[in-house]
Amino acid sequence: MKHAPLAWPGRGGAFLLDASIVAGAALLLASALVGAEPRTDAEPNPLGELTGGATTVYADGRNAFSLPAANLTDEERTRFVIGNSFFKRNWVEAPASTRARDGLGPHFIARSCGGCHVQDGRGAPPDLRRRLGPASTPKQPSASASTASAAASAPNSEAVLAEVPASPTGLRGDEHDQPVALLMRLSVPGRGTHGGPKPEPVYGEALSNAAITGVRPEGRITLHYSAVHGRFADGTPYALQRPHYGLEDLAYGPLAAGTMTSPRIAPQLIGVGLLEAIADEDIERNARKQAAAKGPVKGRPNRVWDAFAQAERIGRYGWKANVASLAHQTAAAFVGDIGITSRQFPDETCSAAQTDCLSAPRGAGAGRQSKPATPEHLPIATGRSAPSGSAGAREGEPASRVSRPSAAHGMAAAAESAAPVEIDDRTLGDVVFYQATLAPPARRNASDPQVLRGQRLFADAQCAACHRPSYVTTAPPFPRLSSPALQNQRIWPYTDLLLHDMGEGLADGRPDFAAGGRQWRTPPLWGIGLIAGVNGHDRLLHDGRARGVLEAILWHGGEARASRDRVLTMSRAERDALVRFVESL
Repeated sequence: MKHAPLAWPGRGGAFLLDASIVAGAALLLASALVGAEPRTDAEPNPLGELTGGATTVYADGRNAFSLPAANLTDEERTRFVIGNSFFKRNWVEAPASTRARDGLGPHFIARSCGGCHVQDGRGAPPDLRRRLGPASTPKQPSASASTASAAASAPNSEAVLAEVPASPTGLRGDEHDQPVALLMRLSVPGRGTHGGPKPEPVYGEALSNAAITGVRPEGRITLHYSAVHGRFADGTPYALQRPHYGLEDLAYGPLAAGTMTSPRIAPQLIGVGLLEAIADEDIERNARKQAAAKGPVKGRPNRVWDAFAQAERIGRYGWKANVASLAHQTAAAFVGDIGITSRQFPDETCSAAQTDCLSAPRGAGAGRQSKPATPEHLPIATGRSAPSGSAGAREGEPASRVSRPSAAHGMAAAAESAAPVEIDDRTLGDVVFYQATLAPPARRNASDPQVLRGQRLFADAQCAACHRPSYVTTAPPFPRLSSPALQNQRIWPYTDLLLHDMGEGLADGRPDFAAGGRQWRTPPLWGIGLIAGVNGHDRLLHDGRARGVLEAILWHGGEARASRDRVLTMSRAERDALVRFVESL
């Protein structure tokens, strides 16, 4: 396949990209594309092997989640590489000579998007055993089909497995025992802007456990686990891990009374642009079909405010479907997780009580966009109608916090319509485009007899009632932030994108727009069997508590309880086949 040279297109002198960045990204992309050519024949695809239709790549290993859609044009591949650079390279503190990438913080969780989504993959809770050492952390058996029998020697049902010790340096949030890919959401009772969660008045929507020089990290997350024991119908025991979170060393005083918390793990990013191209009508049809069917499964869409559409839309990202578009998700994560402001979210997340945050320097990028972006670089919504209902990234819209002044090196805004921000529209658009065009890898072993048996068991257990296998994509909401290559594709994500009551065992008790404290969005299953190869772990669910597919199933309750109970009655061979099928997706 022919690829265009990786040239930086003209940007009106906005800023220059270091040639080494483009060269390095080009080399990585070229090496990763080996063996990842698209399927070009017209054979039928009854088993969903072409997970993303013509966008699908054939890949596994470390780079399996980091490849561009197979059907992109050469020009789009160049844009993909540029977006990749700004997604994965660290932002730095201001002032800095790296003017295109300064403005980190003042508070932050990660220094780059790739800091949470390593290799565009899934995050995990802190590696407690590595931190504490094998002598002080008894290994707890998982409920994987191959190791469940080891649970016979497990300790009592509430035994503490491991705990993050206090940081030896006190408040510094960049210690290695602090999570990067795990975000702690905060809110207080009531409704915030546009009907979303009401932020904690001092610490906002999420705790930032790191900060730039001269600013205090907001606090520290602690975590320990207790064991939850059970048995399959055949007598095989299992042990699950129940996480217990806490917040310590809070730098700006105690949390407000009634503060609710919710841990969230960074998910893998393959196919996120294809999910955005699923029609609203298909999601609403999923809800109507479930409402009309017998049984407990009654999902419903979340309806959330989108800063780019300036309208309420159906949520499809985030663990509670609390974000409607990839553009909103990206811009909100930039400011909430890294401290990088954009035109949509121009204010740093500093509260009035955080005086050190308010007085911190601002990035040189704040002066880069001296006039409004030209129309061809702004997102234009499609004719997709906004869903009805009351008006209202990692995930969600950042809280409206106090805007801090620019540092002396920063430039004042040239116009009200172009407030000084640290990432300009075009760069932000390239990062959105990069994520939108990340390809889902093809299924593996789809015709293997064990996998086919697992597929039948998946259907028999009614798992597909929520994990709907397939859709045909339409136009994305903001075509200039995506690619036409994603349209009219038969895709196999295995999700209905609806909220479901998952029972008290998984409840966080925290509402999020229309989502209740026991409700979670059905996560897509594509690529789940490749997480170990990409990220070196198999931690699943919203907080990473599950060690593998079978444990994730065993945590299901509420609307999914009957499906879980069906799995509990399966034989060892059936459980193995079910896991093998899910890991083939």
